Amino acid sequence: VFVSMHQFFGTEARVAEVKADGTMTPFPNKALATFSAGEPLSLDSVLGLRCDSAGNLWLLDNGMREKSTPKLIAFNSETGNLT
Repeated sequence: VFVSMHQFFGTEARVAEVKADGTMTPFPNKALATFSAGEPLSLDSVLGLRCDSAGNLWLLDNGMREKSTPKLIAFNSETGNLT
């Protein structure tokens, strides 16, 4: 299960995978799940996510938290690799 963290809660990770034991891991990795002004693929304010039939997790990032460029981006839900 994947969840986006609402900007009002001030979480560091913008997207996380919820594991079977209830723990959460930043997705696709800590570097991209945490906003960085120098990294164009880092996530800022993800307001929508959807997994397609090919296993790609699509993320809609409106960029409102840190005023970054909005983006629609997809990662393989198994590997975390950019698709």
